[in-house]
Amino acid sequence: MATPFSRSLRSLNADSFAPSLAGTLLAMLILLAWLGWFVTVDITLYEISETFTVTDEERILAEFPIKSQTRIRPGQAALLRLNVPMGAESVVIPAVVYSTITEPESDKFLVDVYVMSHFSPVPIQEGLTGKVEIEAEHVSPLTLVMRATGQLMDAEEVTVSPQNQEWLDIR
Repeated sequence: MATPFSRSLRSLNADSFAPSLAGTLLAMLILLAWLGWFVTVDITLYEISETFTVTDEERILAEFPIKSQTRIRPGQAALLRLNVPMGAESVVIPAVVYSTITEPESDKFLVDVYVMSHFSPVPIQEGLTGKVEIEAEHVSPLTLVMRATGQLMDAEEVTVSPQNQEWLDIR
């Protein structure tokens, strides 16, 4: 059965669109905040080595694949994560890339890392196992998505974390 036209207009005039409008505005604000985060936040990407040798109390020599050579530079922040027994608290020691060593005719790339041993609860000595993580770059989620879809092929210049600028002058 058809609704008379005058009743429809009266119903529309009496209806309030405020809740719908408020919900739409709230959804747009949330979407805008997420988009701002997606474009501006920095995600740290690491180059990781599972193999290292202790050269002295404050220096270690870590081995990386040759493809990492373009992403690792002296002065970059690093972390030394030591393997600990099950149930023990993990040991993470701050470090800085001191120098890089390219071995000719090899698929390995050596990185000399200065370990800030005064932050270490255990002495840095031969026989320790773990991994070395070097901050390779800081990128936004948008950049990661563009790289994953193949739309952004050029990697950005390696940047050093701003909070670690004082570590650059260790020599």
